[in-house]
Amino acid sequence: MIPNKETRALARNLTTSDTWLERLQLAAVSRIQWNLPDTVDPLYVERELFFNGRVIFFIADGSLVALSGFGSSKPNLYGIPLVRTVNAKNGFTAQLTNENSVIMYNNTLKRPTAPLAIDYAIRLANLDRIIELNANAQKTPYIIKATKENELSVRNAYAALDNNEEFIAITEDFQPDALEVLNTGANNGSNWVGLQLRTLQQSILDEYMLNIGIASANTQKAERLITSEVAASNGGLLIYQESFMAPRRNAAKFINDRFGNYLKEPVEPKFVSDVVNYILPGMNPAEGVLSNG
Repeated sequence: MIPNKETRALARNLTTSDTWLERLQLAAVSRIQWNLPDTVDPLYVERELFFNGRVIFFIADGSLVALSGFGSSKPNLYGIPLVRTVNAKNGFTAQLTNENSVIMYNNTLKRPTAPLAIDYAIRLANLDRIIELNANAQKTPYIIKATKENELSVRNAYAALDNNEEFIAITEDFQPDALEVLNTGANNGSNWVGLQLRTLQQSILDEYMLNIGIASANTQKAERLITSEVAASNGGLLIYQESFMAPRRNAAKFINDRFGNYLKEPVEPKFVSDVVNYILPGMNPAEGVLSNG
Protein backbone atom coordinates (compact mmCIF):
# COMPACT_ATOMS: atom_id res chain seq x y z
CA MET A 1 0.00 0.00 0.00
CA ILE A 2 1.33 3.43 -0.94
CA PRO A 3 1.53 5.64 2.18
CA ASN A 4 -0.58 8.77 2.12
CA LYS A 5 0.76 12.26 2.60
CA GLU A 6 0.16 12.30 6.36
CA THR A 7 1.88 8.94 6.82
CA ARG A 8 4.89 10.05 4.77
CA ALA A 9 5.16 13.26 6.79
CA LEU A 10 5.00 11.34 10.08
CA ALA A 11 7.65 8.89 8.88
CA ARG A 12 9.86 11.80 7.81
CA ASN A 13 9.43 13.45 11.21
CA LEU A 14 10.35 10.25 13.04
CA THR A 15 13.36 9.64 10.81
CA THR A 16 14.64 13.16 11.38
CA SER A 17 14.19 12.83 15.15
CA ASP A 18 15.96 9.46 15.17
CA THR A 19 18.84 10.92 13.17
CA TRP A 20 19.27 13.76 15.64
CA LEU A 21 19.01 11.40 18.61
CA GLU A 22 21.78 9.28 17.13
CA ARG A 23 23.99 12.35 16.70
CA LEU A 24 23.37 13.52 20.27
CA GLN A 25 24.00 10.02 21.60
CA LEU A 26 27.29 9.82 19.70
CA ALA A 27 28.41 13.09 21.28
CA ALA A 28 27.46 11.90 24.77
CA VAL A 29 29.06 8.44 24.63
CA SER A 30 32.24 9.70 22.93
CA ARG A 31 33.08 12.60 25.24
CA ILE A 32 34.73 10.50 27.96
CA GLN A 33 37.85 8.42 27.42
CA TRP A 34 38.49 5.43 29.67
CA ASN A 35 41.54 3.59 30.86
CA LEU A 36 40.00 0.13 31.29
CA PRO A 37 41.21 -3.48 30.97
CA ASP A 38 40.45 -5.31 27.73
CA THR A 39 37.66 -7.22 29.46
CA VAL A 40 35.56 -4.05 29.74
CA ASP A 41 34.14 -2.31 26.66
CA PRO A 42 34.25 1.47 27.33
CA LEU A 43 31.53 2.19 24.75
CA TYR A 44 29.27 -0.35 26.43
CA VAL A 45 29.88 1.40 29.74
CA GLU A 46 28.99 4.81 28.30
CA ARG A 47 25.93 3.47 26.44
CA GLU A 48 24.62 1.91 29.65
CA LEU A 49 25.18 5.15 31.52
CA PHE A 50 23.49 7.09 28.70
CA PHE A 51 20.36 4.91 28.56
CA ASN A 52 20.08 3.47 32.08
CA GLY A 53 22.04 5.88 34.26
CA ARG A 54 24.17 3.15 35.86
CA VAL A 55 26.45 0.21 35.17
CA ILE A 56 27.80 -2.37 37.62
CA PHE A 57 31.45 -3.48 37.82
CA PHE A 58 32.46 -6.82 39.33
CA ILE A 59 34.94 -9.68 38.92
CA ALA A 60 34.02 -12.65 36.72
CA ASP A 61 36.46 -15.48 35.94
CA GLY A 62 39.29 -13.46 37.43
CA SER A 63 38.72 -10.35 35.30
CA LEU A 64 36.96 -7.03 35.74
CA VAL A 65 33.70 -6.79 33.79
CA ALA A 66 30.82 -4.29 33.62
CA LEU A 67 27.18 -5.11 32.93
CA SER A 68 23.74 -3.61 32.98
CA GLY A 69 21.99 -4.10 36.28
CA PHE A 70 19.61 -2.84 38.91
CA GLY A 71 19.22 -2.77 42.65
CA SER A 72 17.32 -5.77 44.03
CA SER A 73 17.17 -4.91 47.72
CA LYS A 74 16.45 -2.04 50.07
CA PRO A 75 19.12 0.67 49.79
CA ASN A 76 21.46 1.90 52.45
CA LEU A 77 21.13 5.29 54.14
CA TYR A 78 22.39 7.04 51.00
CA GLY A 79 20.07 5.32 48.53
CA ILE A 80 22.59 2.79 47.19
CA PRO A 81 21.19 -0.77 46.92
CA LEU A 82 23.07 -3.37 48.93
CA VAL A 83 22.10 -6.23 46.59
CA ARG A 84 22.39 -5.83 42.81
CA THR A 85 21.34 -8.03 39.92
CA VAL A 86 23.29 -7.89 36.65
CA ASN A 87 22.32 -9.35 33.30
CA ALA A 88 23.70 -9.62 29.78
CA LYS A 89 22.04 -10.07 26.41
CA ASN A 90 23.48 -13.59 26.11
CA GLY A 91 21.39 -14.69 29.09
CA PHE A 92 24.05 -14.38 31.78
CA THR A 93 22.75 -13.13 35.12
CA ALA A 94 24.20 -12.87 38.61
CA GLN A 95 23.29 -11.49 41.99
CA LEU A 96 25.93 -9.33 43.65
CA THR A 97 26.34 -7.29 46.80
CA ASN A 98 28.01 -4.05 47.80
CA GLU A 99 30.97 -6.15 48.95
CA ASN A 100 31.83 -7.66 45.54
CA SER A 101 30.58 -5.03 43.07
CA VAL A 102 30.64 -1.29 42.40
CA ILE A 103 27.81 0.74 40.90
CA MET A 104 28.86 3.56 38.59
CA TYR A 105 26.29 6.30 38.03
CA ASN A 106 25.95 8.56 35.00
CA ASN A 107 25.73 11.85 36.88
CA THR A 108 25.32 13.25 40.37
CA LEU A 109 21.53 12.84 40.07
CA LYS A 110 21.98 9.15 39.14
CA ARG A 111 19.89 9.75 36.03
CA PRO A 112 20.42 8.69 32.39
CA THR A 113 21.16 11.22 29.65
CA ALA A 114 18.74 9.66 27.14
CA PRO A 115 15.61 11.64 28.18
CA LEU A 116 17.52 14.90 27.81
CA ALA A 117 18.85 13.85 24.39
CA ILE A 118 15.38 12.78 23.23
CA ASP A 119 13.94 16.17 24.20
CA TYR A 120 16.64 18.05 22.31
CA ALA A 121 16.43 15.68 19.33
CA ILE A 122 12.71 16.46 18.95
CA ARG A 123 13.36 20.21 19.12
CA LEU A 124 16.24 20.07 16.63
CA ALA A 125 14.32 17.79 14.26
CA ASN A 126 11.31 20.10 14.40
CA LEU A 127 13.46 23.00 13.24
CA ASP A 128 14.96 20.81 10.50
CA ARG A 129 11.48 20.09 9.17
CA ILE A 130 10.44 23.75 9.39
CA ILE A 131 13.55 24.77 7.45
CA GLU A 132 12.87 22.05 4.88
CA LEU A 133 9.27 23.18 4.42
CA ASN A 134 10.38 26.80 4.23
CA ALA A 135 12.91 25.88 1.54
CA ASN A 136 10.35 23.85 -0.41
CA ALA A 137 7.98 26.82 -0.34
CA GLN A 138 10.52 28.68 -2.47
CA LYS A 139 9.88 26.14 -5.21
CA THR A 140 6.09 26.47 -5.21
CA PRO A 141 5.32 29.92 -3.75
CA TYR A 142 1.65 29.76 -4.72
CA ILE A 143 -1.63 27.99 -4.13
CA ILE A 144 -3.63 26.79 -7.12
CA LYS A 145 -7.39 26.99 -6.80
CA ALA A 146 -9.05 24.27 -8.87
CA THR A 147 -12.38 22.61 -9.45
CA LYS A 148 -13.26 19.09 -8.37
CA GLU A 149 -12.91 17.94 -11.97
CA ASN A 150 -9.28 19.05 -12.39
CA GLU A 151 -8.12 18.51 -8.81
CA LEU A 152 -6.16 15.40 -9.78
CA SER A 153 -4.38 17.24 -12.58
CA VAL A 154 -3.37 20.03 -10.22
CA ARG A 155 -2.11 17.52 -7.65
CA ASN A 156 -0.06 15.77 -10.33
CA ALA A 157 1.41 19.11 -11.41
CA TYR A 158 2.39 19.90 -7.84
CA ALA A 159 3.95 16.45 -7.49
CA ALA A 160 5.95 17.01 -10.68
CA LEU A 161 7.23 20.34 -9.39
CA ASP A 162 8.13 18.75 -6.08
CA ASN A 163 10.15 16.13 -7.97
CA ASN A 164 12.02 18.91 -9.80
CA GLU A 165 10.63 17.95 -13.21
CA GLU A 166 11.55 20.58 -15.76
CA PHE A 167 8.57 19.94 -18.07
CA ILE A 168 4.91 19.31 -17.32
CA ALA A 169 2.63 18.17 -20.17
CA ILE A 170 -0.77 19.81 -20.63
CA THR A 171 -3.60 17.83 -22.22
CA GLU A 172 -5.99 19.15 -24.87
CA ASP A 173 -8.90 19.38 -22.44
CA PHE A 174 -6.93 21.66 -20.13
CA GLN A 175 -9.04 24.65 -19.08
CA PRO A 176 -6.86 27.53 -17.84
CA ASP A 177 -9.90 29.57 -16.83
CA ALA A 178 -10.80 26.91 -14.28
CA LEU A 179 -7.59 27.62 -12.38
CA GLU A 180 -6.75 30.48 -10.08
CA VAL A 181 -3.23 31.01 -8.81
CA LEU A 182 -2.72 32.68 -5.43
CA ASN A 183 0.80 33.87 -4.61
CA THR A 184 1.81 33.06 -1.03
CA GLY A 185 4.77 35.42 -1.10
CA ALA A 186 7.04 32.65 0.14
CA ASN A 187 9.64 33.55 -2.47
CA ASN A 188 9.83 37.08 -1.13
CA GLY A 189 13.25 37.53 0.44
CA SER A 190 11.75 38.96 3.62
CA ASN A 191 9.76 35.74 4.12
CA TRP A 192 12.83 33.46 3.97
CA VAL A 193 13.63 32.54 7.57
CA GLY A 194 15.87 29.54 6.97
CA LEU A 195 19.05 31.27 8.15
CA GLN A 196 17.42 32.57 11.34
CA LEU A 197 16.03 29.12 12.08
CA ARG A 198 19.44 27.54 11.47
CA THR A 199 20.98 30.01 13.93
CA LEU A 200 18.31 29.12 16.48
CA GLN A 201 18.97 25.43 15.86
CA GLN A 202 22.70 25.95 16.44
CA SER A 203 21.99 27.70 19.75
CA ILE A 204 19.79 24.76 20.85
CA LEU A 205 22.52 22.30 19.86
CA ASP A 206 25.07 24.39 21.79
CA GLU A 207 22.75 24.29 24.79
CA TYR A 208 22.60 20.49 24.68
CA MET A 209 26.38 20.28 24.38
CA LEU A 210 26.71 22.54 27.42
CA ASN A 211 24.33 20.29 29.36
CA ILE A 212 26.55 17.27 28.73
CA GLY A 213 29.73 19.22 29.43
CA ILE A 214 31.05 19.78 25.91
CA ALA A 215 32.49 23.18 25.01
CA SER A 216 30.94 24.74 21.93
CA ALA A 217 33.07 26.79 19.54
CA ASN A 218 30.62 29.58 18.82
CA THR A 219 31.69 30.25 15.25
CA GLN A 220 28.70 32.54 14.68
CA LYS A 221 30.04 35.13 17.11
CA ALA A 222 31.93 37.73 15.10
CA GLU A 223 33.71 39.64 17.83
CA ARG A 224 36.79 38.38 19.67
CA LEU A 225 36.44 37.06 23.20
CA ILE A 226 38.54 38.44 26.01
CA THR A 227 39.97 36.11 28.66
CA SER A 228 37.41 37.13 31.30
CA GLU A 229 34.53 36.31 28.93
CA VAL A 230 35.97 32.87 28.28
CA ALA A 231 36.38 32.22 31.99
CA ALA A 232 32.84 33.38 32.75
CA SER A 233 31.23 31.31 29.99
CA ASN A 234 33.20 28.24 31.02
CA GLY A 235 32.09 28.38 34.66
CA GLY A 236 28.84 26.60 33.88
CA LEU A 237 30.60 24.24 31.50
CA LEU A 238 32.97 23.03 34.21
CA ILE A 239 30.06 22.45 36.58
CA TYR A 240 28.26 20.31 34.01
CA GLN A 241 31.46 18.39 33.28
CA GLU A 242 31.98 17.74 36.97
CA SER A 243 28.39 16.49 37.37
CA PHE A 244 29.30 13.64 35.01
CA MET A 245 32.92 13.12 36.01
CA ALA A 246 32.49 13.08 39.81
CA PRO A 247 30.44 9.84 39.97
CA ARG A 248 32.75 8.19 37.42
CA ARG A 249 35.87 9.12 39.37
CA ASN A 250 34.24 8.06 42.62
CA ALA A 251 33.31 4.65 41.19
CA ALA A 252 36.78 4.31 39.63
CA LYS A 253 38.35 4.88 43.07
CA PHE A 254 36.22 2.11 44.61
CA ILE A 255 37.03 -0.21 41.67
CA ASN A 256 40.76 0.40 42.04
CA ASP A 257 40.67 -0.04 45.81
CA ARG A 258 38.48 -3.14 45.76
CA PHE A 259 39.71 -4.91 42.62
CA GLY A 260 43.25 -3.55 42.31
CA ASN A 261 44.76 -7.06 42.47
CA TYR A 262 43.00 -7.89 39.21
CA LEU A 263 44.15 -4.74 37.39
CA LYS A 264 47.42 -3.98 35.60
CA GLU A 265 46.61 -0.26 35.55
CA PRO A 266 44.11 1.80 37.54
CA VAL A 267 40.70 2.51 36.05
CA GLU A 268 40.51 6.19 35.15
CA PRO A 269 38.05 8.39 33.20
CA LYS A 270 39.08 11.50 31.27
CA PHE A 271 36.99 14.09 29.48
CA VAL A 272 38.02 14.10 25.81
CA SER A 273 36.81 17.65 25.16
CA ASP A 274 38.39 19.04 28.30
CA VAL A 275 37.81 22.79 28.32
CA VAL A 276 41.51 23.56 28.85
CA ASN A 277 42.58 21.50 25.86
CA TYR A 278 39.60 22.53 23.75
CA ILE A 279 39.66 26.30 24.14
CA LEU A 280 42.88 27.65 25.61
CA PRO A 281 45.24 26.59 22.77
CA GLY A 282 43.54 29.22 20.58
CA MET A 283 44.20 31.96 23.10
CA ASN A 284 46.95 34.49 22.65
CA PRO A 285 48.49 34.93 26.14
CA ALA A 286 50.00 38.25 25.18
CA GLU A 287 46.67 39.77 24.18
CA GLY A 288 44.43 37.76 26.50
CA VAL A 289 41.93 37.17 23.71
CA LEU A 290 40.48 34.20 21.91
CA SER A 291 40.10 34.61 18.17
CA ASN A 292 37.24 33.04 16.23
CA GLY A 293 39.40 32.88 13.14
